[in-house]
Amino acid sequence: MNTHTKTTIKTLFFLSTLSWLLPLSLYIEASENVIAQTQTSSKKDAVTQHLLVQAFPESEQDTEILKVLEETKTFQRIKKIVSSNFILNTPIQLHILHAKDIQQPQPNIEPKFNVIPLSFNFLHTLHQGLSNKYEHQPEVINIIFSASIEFYVWSEFADYLIKEKQLEIIGDSYATKDNFAAIMLLNQNNPNSDYIADASEAYLLIRHTNTSHLSQHSQNELQLDQLRYKHIICLTLGFDQIIQNPEIERLHLNSFSWDEDKIDQCKNSYSLVMKNWHKAISPALQEESVIHHWVNLL
Repeated sequence: MNTHTKTTIKTLFFLSTLSWLLPLSLYIEASENVIAQTQTSSKKDAVTQHLLVQAFPESEQDTEILKVLEETKTFQRIKKIVSSNFILNTPIQLHILHAKDIQQPQPNIEPKFNVIPLSFNFLHTLHQGLSNKYEHQPEVINIIFSASIEFYVWSEFADYLIKEKQLEIIGDSYATKDNFAAIMLLNQNNPNSDYIADASEAYLLIRHTNTSHLSQHSQNELQLDQLRYKHIICLTLGFDQIIQNPEIERLHLNSFSWDEDKIDQCKNSYSLVMKNWHKAISPALQEESVIHHWVNLL
């Protein structure tokens, strides 16, 4: 009898009438022999692949939005981190195109590369929304715009890792992907990292606006997005309390009326998310990956 042990990611929602906090802790269950086998296979068969970005603009407006992404070096940062930290078995291509051109995966056909689609409509709606909110603050608009796109790409990259490494998700997949995107942005220590709260709020708002008309449960989705946003704030606070500056997120702390117990929960949540995602993806990391250093800071 053959047995197969999977690496499992559990995302647990604890909803309480006494507290809105979502300690979306990420737990990994994996046998040591499975991890060892995967490491051996990765070193033997996989090569480091760079993220390839392809854009298909159809208007001057499309070209202008691509120019913003180029000036903010959004994809350059992502490509650098991917190429210097990860070992990928299947190359990744980021396709920036219009929704009508997005192709659905063909069943029973092994893809030669993994595609992350990013629609121009999403980009335009996001940038216009930020321009309306932060009028006369072009630098802030571009930073939050860039960080929002990074958050999206890292969440989709998490989905790629889950499929590539056959990680089994128990619980909400969105929360698991949010966790990965958050730790990737927070630990980069650049201006985008300081705007992760604003970026995640903008991303979730635009995502909900674009998809709610397709769902009969849009109100429930909106409530879930609000919980996701609060959890990302919690991870940010936990990161700043443990790694960076305990005072940096006090403004968000005051707006949610968090007490010391919730601060401790956020610290624990960040620590668990960082440790367990690191454990899950260790076989896919290069030996000199900076992500090993991130977990050692805890």
